[in-house]
Amino acid sequence: MTREALDQAIEKEKENRSAAIAGMVVGGVVILGGSLVSAVASAQNASDRDNGQPGNRNTTTGTLVGMGVGLPIVGISAYFFTQSMHQLHQLQRQRLTLSYSQETGQPVVGLAFDF
Repeated sequence: MTREALDQAIEKEKENRSAAIAGMVVGGVVILGGSLVSAVASAQNASDRDNGQPGNRNTTTGTLVGMGVGLPIVGISAYFFTQSMHQLHQLQRQRLTLSYSQETGQPVVGLAFDF
């Protein structure tokens, strides 16, 4: 693989990593939003009880929906993030090995770096 092809593949993996991070953020916001809906419902129930009215708003549905939708988004995004980081490190290692072999004019054997 040429250096230019490696550079393009690295940029693509960086974009994939960014998309996975965005997915984790979106999933977290969905979970937080569901929890906030439940907190608001609970506060409204407490306010209604203080005013002598029955507080009958459901306080768990928002949390359950938020977690039911948000957790899979976070989980799938985390999976894609780890896959992208693994691939990115492999590509960077290949590019580093290629750089060393081009500088010396000899192939690099046994070069290993842990990033």
